[in-house]
Amino acid sequence: MRFFKHCCVVFFIFLSVAKCVSFAEEYAAPEINDENIAEVSEPDNGDLQQSVQSGSIQERHRVYTKRLNYYEEQIEADNADIELILEAANLASFMAKHDKSIKFYRKAIRELHESDGYPIEKIRETYKILINLYLREQKSDMAIATFKQMCDNEPDNIDLNLEFAQFLRDNGFPRRAFLEYRKLLSMQPGNLKIIDMIMQLHAQGHISKQELESIISQEDKQ
Repeated sequence: MRFFKHCCVVFFIFLSVAKCVSFAEEYAAPEINDENIAEVSEPDNGDLQQSVQSGSIQERHRVYTKRLNYYEEQIEADNADIELILEAANLASFMAKHDKSIKFYRKAIRELHESDGYPIEKIRETYKILINLYLREQKSDMAIATFKQMCDNEPDNIDLNLEFAQFLRDNGFPRRAFLEYRKLLSMQPGNLKIIDMIMQLHAQGHISKQELESIISQEDKQ
């Protein structure tokens, strides 16, 4: 029996790590390449594409820095639309200027919320890129707060809120995940997926037998 429980715990740990890696891969900032860095032109930069394609590493860095400075000037002057802000955030991430990238993604999210022309999926994707950046910077508290903010914008989206609970588990906050599961179960009594997640937390030793029995008892009354 002890061997079986040990195998179960190892399996759940493996599953959590795999999901963490999956999240990071799925919501990494879009890839920068020589073609898309040259798509937006500035007045005195007609030879940008040739410089990028034929230059040394130092030359590429110079061109990318010049491009990022141009974006930043436009953003500071309030001359930037959402797409340019997102491009700036993407480029800053590519150049490992993560503080700037985070600042630009935060601004992009504010602008996206104020605009009526973007679908909720676009806003959600931008949130998740920002969350991943926080994780890369080992700022799990900011990643969690940002994920919570995203969920607050879609309180009836059970799948997204379940993803948040799983995110809490994957990043070392199983008790907070339990609170989220309880809240979601009150919204959707009898949801077997949520009940299964709570039972997993119990199997891993994160919630007590009494807490599990309380949940089951409440479900029996439904």
